[in-house]
Amino acid sequence: MEAAAQARLVLDEFVPLCSVIYVRGITRDDVLRFHTALRKRGCKDRTVANKHDRLKAFLRFCKVDTAFMPGTPKYEKGLPTIYTSAETTKILAAADEYMRLVLELGLKLGLREQEITYAEWGDVNWDESVFRVQGKSHWKWKIKDSEMRVTPIPADVLRRLKAWRKSHPKSRLIVGTSTDKPNQHFLRTLKRLARREGSIAASAMDAPPG
Repeated sequence: MEAAAQARLVLDEFVPLCSVIYVRGITRDDVLRFHTALRKRGCKDRTVANKHDRLKAFLRFCKVDTAFMPGTPKYEKGLPTIYTSAETTKILAAADEYMRLVLELGLKLGLREQEITYAEWGDVNWDESVFRVQGKSHWKWKIKDSEMRVTPIPADVLRRLKAWRKSHPKSRLIVGTSTDKPNQHFLRTLKRLARREGSIAASAMDAPPG
């Protein structure tokens, strides 16, 4: 549903620029006109690239050969946002139990965003208090650089995990969605928390994740 909503937003911007009726009538010039219109509105190159890719995904969904489209616009990748100790403390205090667990898995276990996304209860060795970072073929996900590893779980995080497990006895993923699917929006939620708490300037929040 979220992908459909994003496609609708892009189409609402793109369709008024086209005079064609059917998707197969869209031309390269139509797409370039879309890029120009977005830039005139003040959209940054990264935003233009994202909207371009969403439009391309929609056309592929419509079974349209997208070879006619120009390449995805290039943009410079900024440095990742780094939070100070004070900012981190503030964000943790503002987070609910779910996001606090997500953040502590990253902060105290050193897990990357996708490693948290696909973390399962089976990765936790309760007796040894360690977490095994490993790929999940059933989710079609592999660890970066295929580097499996084991990381110790601090006592406070282990207690939080046990409490969370007790309240979610049937879930497979540790911090999945309400339907036990991988949650791909942790970074978005983190940024929302930071903005709400005034922990970081809005301009800095536009930098892509590391």
